[in-house]
Amino acid sequence: MVRKKAQKTQKTEENIEQENLSFIKEMERTFLQGYASPQLQNQILKNINGNPIKYSSKDIKNMLASPEKYEDELKYLSEFLFNYVHQFKRLVMNYAKMLTFDWYIVDTNADDEDRLSKAYQKSNNKAINFIEGLNLKLDFADIVEGMILDDAKFYYIREFDSGTKLQELPSDFCLIKGSDELGYTFYFDMTYFLQYPSALD
Repeated sequence: MVRKKAQKTQKTEENIEQENLSFIKEMERTFLQGYASPQLQNQILKNINGNPIKYSSKDIKNMLASPEKYEDELKYLSEFLFNYVHQFKRLVMNYAKMLTFDWYIVDTNADDEDRLSKAYQKSNNKAINFIEGLNLKLDFADIVEGMILDDAKFYYIREFDSGTKLQELPSDFCLIKGSDELGYTFYFDMTYFLQYPSALD
């Protein structure tokens, strides 16, 4: 009798949990369309940016002979080697961690008189706070690692009360368009936000 009661209670709890999951999915599908699922969005981003593929020796020779034609394939190959060849992984990680990312601010358009002004001090403090809000030594090492593997990485700067974060963007939806005094500029295909919520079901 006790066993039957325990089994009935367990079945009831499972039914309630299943009903809750169904309700959440229905609410998300009806009203939020996937936008409120950071875990699933993160998994989608990983699937886009991480696609390790194993190629034959013949394929690799062809890709290396014409790298401009096989940019994506070479990126997928490097990810495969990173995951399965320990020596290659150690080499990439050593190069990525070689930079120390020590920093100091150098102003390019201020003289001694400007440096005594309150406006300069305010601007200088703002720049220092921005940089200190970044986890340079950790995050930048990860970025360099990704650049070695993928040739280019794309990020969006997001500022919070707790600091500044670099949001990784899906590389397949980004395209370098040029450069300026601050670095490279790129286009981002906004249809990314229209395509992938439908894949969260």
